[in-house]
Amino acid sequence: MEPFPFQPSLRRGGRQGFTLLEVLIAMLVLSIGILGYLAIQAQSIGGRTFSKRMSEAILTTEATTEEMLTTDFTQVNGSGTLYRRAGACEADEQDYLDGKAAEVQWSVTDWSSLTANPNTEIGRLKTFRLLASWLEREETRSTQMATWARGGKIGDSPD
Repeated sequence: MEPFPFQPSLRRGGRQGFTLLEVLIAMLVLSIGILGYLAIQAQSIGGRTFSKRMSEAILTTEATTEEMLTTDFTQVNGSGTLYRRAGACEADEQDYLDGKAAEVQWSVTDWSSLTANPNTEIGRLKTFRLLASWLEREETRSTQMATWARGGKIGDSPD
């Protein structure tokens, strides 16, 4: 017994081919697939942009932290706000509002007022807290960093 050979269907009038309805349905299915692909691409670009901006904010925060840690320990106190571009380049508030820079809010907590055991070094510690914010699609995003540092390093002023 031979397998049944494929026989193309015959349409009215004995013609072969696709009807207009079949072509339209095929185009609709193809269009839905292409739109799905484009949506995935748009999502990918948005994720890449977010990742880039977050990396820039983290690098700016780290650079600001390193700058503060290399400053004379007795001179680092209080809190403030800085506007910085990637690479710790100075910027202003308008750059931040335009999405070209990060806002870095910093504060330093001095532990010298603690009356702890005199045999400990806690009175020579400072806590550095930094919060970097950036604007992305009209929404504020942020990341934060905190570190401790001990005074009495080479180059610091005597207490």
